[in-house]
Amino acid sequence: MSTRRAIGVSALLTISPALAEDPIARLPWDRVLTAGPNCTSADDPTLDLWVIEDFSIEQPASLRSWQAQGFASGSPVIEDVTVRVYDRFPTDDGAVIIMQSVPGSGSYTDGGLNRSFFNAEFDGMTLSAGAYHVVWTVHRVGPFAAIVWSTESEHDVGGGEQQNAFLWNPGGGREFPDNIMPIPDDLKGNGQTGVNFTLLGEPPSCPADLDGDGDADADDFFAYLDAFADGDMSVCDIDADGDCDAKDFFGYLDLFAQQC
Repeated sequence: MSTRRAIGVSALLTISPALAEDPIARLPWDRVLTAGPNCTSADDPTLDLWVIEDFSIEQPASLRSWQAQGFASGSPVIEDVTVRVYDRFPTDDGAVIIMQSVPGSGSYTDGGLNRSFFNAEFDGMTLSAGAYHVVWTVHRVGPFAAIVWSTESEHDVGGGEQQNAFLWNPGGGREFPDNIMPIPDDLKGNGQTGVNFTLLGEPPSCPADLDGDGDADADDFFAYLDAFADGDMSVCDIDADGDCDAKDFFGYLDLFAQQC
């Protein structure tokens, strides 16, 4: 049984005014207080800690920002928050960083235990429909820990598996098996749970611009041809009907003709 204790609050989740876009993927906090995973960078980089969570989206989106509810202990001075989106589990062979938050854009909004957020901004690159992993760490000055609240909720925007978050120590200094450790479901270290996060964005301003450089050009056209030939559903399924067929091919041609 979980040793979590409920917080006696009725406040609804609030979004920082600076992050006004719509959620494209969200694993909400169930408003149960836990120790939560510590996702803080260390003076010794071999001890850095990152959280790993999964998500999926059904439609392309222009990614603008990320946030997670948690708590920074002590009197924190936060230099930055780094958030990365991987195309698969980050320790898998061939894992690629699809995009990363803008350096220096990370911050912490201190509103008390149940109203505090870690935040980071993206530059609006388009994320194709598909399954991904979001990974983050908090860079700090001084002896404090960045705790992000665990959750047993289901993704309420986008998709993803339940209760499968990990703490990642890429530098190997903490001697986790394979440098990862399941985030436990209770304060005794039993089981595994999830970690809350929200990705915010908007529909891409130019759906034919597959590489997100602001233009629909030959690179995008040939990228679509390659995706179509490979049956890459995250790119070629323009009408999102679960098939990559002639309708999608001509649908992309129409988008390309419209340019940006």
